[in-house]
Amino acid sequence: MTETTDTRYTRNGRYLDTVNGDAEPDTAEDRASGQLADAQATVTRLRQNAHRFPELATMANELDKLSDRAEAYEEARDEAQTAVRVAEAERNAAGRVAIRDGLDPVEAERNATGQLADAREDAERAERHWHTAAALAAGEAFRARALIKRLNKEHAGEILTDALVALDDARTAALEAAQEARRKLGVMHAHVLHVRAAANLEPDSDLAKLSHTGFHPDNAARGSNRPTYNGVLHELDSMAARLAYTERSPFSSDTDKLGSDMGRAVTVARERKADTREQR
Repeated sequence: MTETTDTRYTRNGRYLDTVNGDAEPDTAEDRASGQLADAQATVTRLRQNAHRFPELATMANELDKLSDRAEAYEEARDEAQTAVRVAEAERNAAGRVAIRDGLDPVEAERNATGQLADAREDAERAERHWHTAAALAAGEAFRARALIKRLNKEHAGEILTDALVALDDARTAALEAAQEARRKLGVMHAHVLHVRAAANLEPDSDLAKLSHTGFHPDNAARGSNRPTYNGVLHELDSMAARLAYTERSPFSSDTDKLGSDMGRAVTVARERKADTREQR
């Protein structure tokens, strides 16, 4: 879209006046492009859900084919529009070229006009084919989304159960990582203090002076808002506490804890998961 100073812009080779209301914000071209993008996004959703509902994989493949077909028609439309622009340029230059070459300019312009008409007809046909293909893909995408919604509703309990179990697995891994990081940083903290204490035994030695140039774990850099080493250890302890399924204190605002209710929900989910495996 090329804006001009007189509030007009061009689309598909013709001027539309935005002030007089001639510019339609949702043209057929916009709709077709949106339908194609929507179909492609639905393909992604289908494949994301196919691990739970295998029947969606087939639908995803069919919709992907429709989307590819619509893209091919769009490319054909673009080529046809390019051919129209070329034919227009040739029509405009036909008389001049004919005179230069000693030919009949009237006949040349007549032939060029006929070729332009054919090119425009081909472009209009390609445009219709593209819109039809995009609409077909959009219709299939609509049915696919409706199916996803229905399947999710029918299996809502199973989906929530799996989500809770996945959350607990991730929580366990994160808690172990936080505890391990806390342990290793604690060991590092002890070693730093031990080095400083050893350096104080002979503070005037070159090695002792070098050893004292390192950071102190209990001090923050001047002018820095970064936490101290001990502050980091405290945050790791806090994170481990927040990852535990414990009751929230009524005297604090620790609403970022997972809480005991979540712990009970996870327990129920794991029991349901186990019952499902036994039934199979």
